[in-house]
Amino acid sequence: MLEVVLICVLLIVGLVLIIKGGDYFVDGASWLAEVSGIPKVIVGATIVSVATTLPEIVVSLITVKSSADAAIGNAVGSVVFNTGIIMAIALIFQPFIIKRKDYAFKGILLSVVMTLLLIFPLVSVKGQKIALSTNGLFGYVGAGVLLALFIVFIIENVISAKREASNEDEQTVVKPLATKKSLTVNLLKLILGAVAIGGGAILLKDNAVALARIMGVSDALIGVTILAIGTSLPELVTMIIAVKKGEASLGIGNIIGANTIDLAIILPLSTFLVGGAGLVVSGIHLFITLPTTLVIILIGIIPTLISKKFARWQGILMALIYLAYFVFNIVYVMI
Repeated sequence: MLEVVLICVLLIVGLVLIIKGGDYFVDGASWLAEVSGIPKVIVGATIVSVATTLPEIVVSLITVKSSADAAIGNAVGSVVFNTGIIMAIALIFQPFIIKRKDYAFKGILLSVVMTLLLIFPLVSVKGQKIALSTNGLFGYVGAGVLLALFIVFIIENVISAKREASNEDEQTVVKPLATKKSLTVNLLKLILGAVAIGGGAILLKDNAVALARIMGVSDALIGVTILAIGTSLPELVTMIIAVKKGEASLGIGNIIGANTIDLAIILPLSTFLVGGAGLVVSGIHLFITLPTTLVIILIGIIPTLISKKFARWQGILMALIYLAYFVFNIVYVMI
């Protein structure tokens, strides 16, 4: 009993370190980038967008060597939680009309990345023939393609950011005053933030796995529940604050970007890190987690691009599918 209590305490400590470490890292990275003269919009589109997904990236890369199932579950599980719960909350409480051009490219790119992530483990290439695969192997070709799409995502973000800056006549960038004190403070934020994220990720991973194994839970379920939900807490808090301030559109834009980074960075890097023939995708992920994630993403993106609005029914349907998926995972473990 005492061991379980200690594990739970360390789990909470790990989560706090990840969340606070992410805040410090983003603050420090943003300040240092601004001092160098980079416009805020570009900082937000690149450094901050990547930094906010660091918890998922670090946890998966630390976990993949010992458990590919948990690493995949964390990456894809974070996306399905981000979309099926966090984005759904925003749509249920604050549906809104959109400008198609603001969401079209990012929404389509996310849908393409998710579709490819489902297809690659299902096919194998032998010579010039493409056949269905039964081993669920995500190899280096798929990893390379997704990394290339991640580069496209970053380039598009920078171009969009520059265009917005131009439209708003932000031609003059006001740099923060780089005093010795401010430089020291922000360097410490950057370093301590990175250390806190890394340490928190290790605590979260080790103790989540330990607790789940005491309870007889599989690595796959550990990934899509404890790890995925835990590392998605910053996005959840951000979305709740955005909805309260009437800025759900900003939160949803962040979710779409974070999902793209999670999928196009974590699994490709995990594939190269694990070595061998690539990343083996278990049946539960291949036939349940990945298809469910794709369906929820498509529900959130396609009707919106057609009707030019995020509707409440989308949020309700996405949340119901996620809850059904979550319950299925629990039942699957108990059988």
